[in-house]
Amino acid sequence: QMAGQGNPAGVVLLPHKTNDVSWMKTVAKEYNLSETTFIWPLGGGGDNDDKSNNNDIKVVRYRIRFFTPDGTEVDLCGHATLAAAAVLFEQQQQQQQQQEEESAVESIVFSANKDELRAFLAAKQDPKDSTKAATATTTKQMMISMDFPRKQLHEVTETDPVLDMMYAAFPHISQDMFREGIVYIGLDQDGNDLFIELVPHVFEQLGFSGIRFEAFLSYHGYSRGIILCTTTTSQHDENNKEEVDFLSRFFGPKAGINEDPVTGSAHCTLAPYFAAKLGKETIVGHQTSMRGGIVKCLVSENRVTIIGTAITTMSGNLLVYPDE
Repeated sequence: QMAGQGNPAGVVLLPHKTNDVSWMKTVAKEYNLSETTFIWPLGGGGDNDDKSNNNDIKVVRYRIRFFTPDGTEVDLCGHATLAAAAVLFEQQQQQQQQQEEESAVESIVFSANKDELRAFLAAKQDPKDSTKAATATTTKQMMISMDFPRKQLHEVTETDPVLDMMYAAFPHISQDMFREGIVYIGLDQDGNDLFIELVPHVFEQLGFSGIRFEAFLSYHGYSRGIILCTTTTSQHDENNKEEVDFLSRFFGPKAGINEDPVTGSAHCTLAPYFAAKLGKETIVGHQTSMRGGIVKCLVSENRVTIIGTAITTMSGNLLVYPDE
């Protein structure tokens, strides 16, 4: 919830659609952030609002695409969706004040490559009510609730190749400790992320030095990243005063990111897994990268609501344009 924490993302707001993927890749490489996202309005023009099934909610719709620092496009990214929503909500609020409009935009629907993602301004007191309650915003930060697809896990039964990868990636941890310390290995329904639950004392040994990230490329059973996680016995995160249910880290050399600071999309699998394991609907995770971040989630039958805070640290204009 402070600048310098969480996961940085660049947001490029375009007035209309572009098919210039090469330009988007170049901009993402230039920004060199965990993700750079490109958004443009759907339905023609910038004022593309409509009404959802609930007639009281004003909705705008945007296309969204995500690129990593090496120019790799990924289909889903939580923190970049959060950043894009924050930029749009701030812009809409400024327009409302200038034009003295009575109805504010309350929901943004993003059309990603494979999923429809919905963002709301999150309520201060009740995260389940993200439509009409008082919103948690200031001039510097914005709390946003995002509706994401729930991703199912399928157990990986051929574990030897996974163990070999882990031995090579974390040579400072003994093979016996890994063999005895893995609780579960799974793969998400799209084949994107390998999911490994560790016992707490092994997770604590992962550390930050001596990790051989290239070893994660040796296992071909996944396409995007590796989620390492564990349950936690600590009651609260010291900085955020939130009760924490699980810890996680995310490694993504295949996507051009050795370790992602905070990975919202990984919570599409993390949240349902730990919610079922702990018998809870609302679940809080702490991604323990060097920057670190807290992710609060509400799990339903088919969706995961992810709640996070965005802070805008800079803004400006691009002077290099895509080919039309």
